[in-house]
Amino acid sequence: MSREAPLAWLYVQGHQSIRIQESADNLMLLVCGPGSAEHSHTFDSSGTLDDFLRWYTTMLVREGWTLQMVPDRRIRRTETGEFPPGTDRRRCNPAALWF
Repeated sequence: MSREAPLAWLYVQGHQSIRIQESADNLMLLVCGPGSAEHSHTFDSSGTLDDFLRWYTTMLVREGWTLQMVPDRRIRRTETGEFPPGTDRRRCNPAALWF
């Protein structure tokens, strides 16, 4: 079963951040950061994605990254279905998860 909105996590270390966003079908992760780095990871099953995510976030914590518990402003959409302008300070393209 797919969710209405994808899950997202923000990890911070000093002035850097890494944003991880999961696709609604639970088969792809988009990793943005640190800096301008952007990577997508596609999986055959949600279990494989969960295993990778568990490993990846464990490695981030071991390297000194901290999970920042903040609501994701980019989930809010306007009446036209578009993201409000100026809410994304990064160049990461979460829409790339649904091609």
